[in-house]
Amino acid sequence: MKVAIGYHVQDGAWGGGNRFAKSLAAGLEARGDRVVYDLRDDDIDVLVLTDPRSRSPNISFAAAACLRYLRRRPEAVVIHRIDKPAGTLRSIALGTLNMLETMRIVGGSIRFCNACCSDCFGNIGGVAAEHESVQPA
Repeated sequence: MKVAIGYHVQDGAWGGGNRFAKSLAAGLEARGDRVVYDLRDDDIDVLVLTDPRSRSPNISFAAAACLRYLRRRPEAVVIHRIDKPAGTLRSIALGTLNMLETMRIVGGSIRFCNACCSDCFGNIGGVAAEHESVQPA
């Protein structure tokens, strides 16, 4: 599987986003997956949208680039990382609207799954399945 992580990984101490991208890449590569950090290749299976702020200098692609990629390859999967409980609700609202609009434009049989932290939505005691509801804290 080929995974695109939308982050310019930096050496040194660059915060949680950088640590997340490095750890995710290391885990995927250890599993035998190929990791890229942009959307130039035409055979990417999974796009990891790491931050909704498209103007952040560490972001290599944002929602609009995902939309353009899905028009070329609608079978690709987009995963949106949501971070920081204080900004989570805004991120969820904007990210969900962007993803729903992308799904409307691209069409087809797209499934949307949104997972977030228990700080905002309560702890369900494990991994949520599609049929389970969350309990806000």
